[in-house]
Amino acid sequence: MSTGKYTIVARDSYNIPYYYMVLAYTEETAREMFDEANTGKIIEYCYPMPSNITYSTVKQITPDVFEVR
Repeated sequence: MSTGKYTIVARDSYNIPYYYMVLAYTEETAREMFDEANTGKIIEYCYPMPSNITYSTVKQITPDVFEVR
């Protein structure tokens, strides 16, 4: 089974949205991995990432969690 990619939209204390890509097998695992990354942001949405999405900026936070723009 290959690792899936999940998009997480999280907001900080000022309600500014941030986008993350998480490499995980399930949505539950993606949420757990995001929490373990200690970003200090609250998850608003988590959904499978469409395969046709590309990002201009990717910042690696942990081996499986990336901040994307």
